Amino acid sequence: MQRIILLASFCVLPLAINAQQTADLQNGVRIKVTDRGGHSTAGVLLSKSGDSISYIVADSAIVRVALSNVRSIEVSHGHNHLEGALKGGLLGTGIGVLTGAVVGAVTYKKPHVCEWFCLRTRPDAMLFGGILAGVTGSLLGTVVGAVIGSEKWGAVFWH
Repeated sequence: MQRIILLASFCVLPLAINAQQTADLQNGVRIKVTDRGGHSTAGVLLSKSGDSISYIVADSAIVRVALSNVRSIEVSHGHNHLEGALKGGLLGTGIGVLTGAVVGAVTYKKPHVCEWFCLRTRPDAMLFGGILAGVTGSLLGTVVGAVIGSEKWGAVFWH
């Protein structure tokens, strides 16, 4: 008899854990839902029941999904603007360096006369273009990243 009770409690335990996990979800919060295939969508929670949730996504479509088809649900804890600035600065620098180097290489023409400032070789043009565009990309990326911020997520449900 004890084995039957023990076995039954292990069968019911995952249901109790899932119910506890979804108890932290409040209507109106921003959530990110990851399905069994690893595809994530973000939206605003409209309602929840014991076995499903409904949320609205950016294009105003209402999505209803069974919890059995969900790998994880995360709740937004807001935006971190410092982290957004760092990520934006790094991304902007990378894009700027690559773009500047390519543009420098493609547009390079050997100078006939060199008076004040002269890029004598294609690698010089690539380096100059990469540095110039990298600095510009870094500044722009930092500003845009700081304004937008980096969204922070905390898991409340997982399978």
